[in-house]
Amino acid sequence: MKEFISKTNGKLSKLILKEFPELSYGQVATAIKNKDIKINETRISKDFNVFAGDKISVYIDFNKLSSKIKRIYEDDNVMIVF
Repeated sequence: MKEFISKTNGKLSKLILKEFPELSYGQVATAIKNKDIKINETRISKDFNVFAGDKISVYIDFNKLSSKIKRIYEDDNVMIVF
């Protein structure tokens, strides 16, 4: 589980993706559907609007995430993925 405090207003899914770029939209949508996310200690099942100062808890096992995309090289202008 990881937690963060929202710094801006916006859709829950977009804020989670911004805070945890290693997650895909599908993983976030599944977590919302399975009620694996809490806003201010309340489990939610829909993609709500979140307000600045809300506490968001994400109950996803980040250690088991597997990325099919591997970053081979990256600089200011180019990113090569495999």
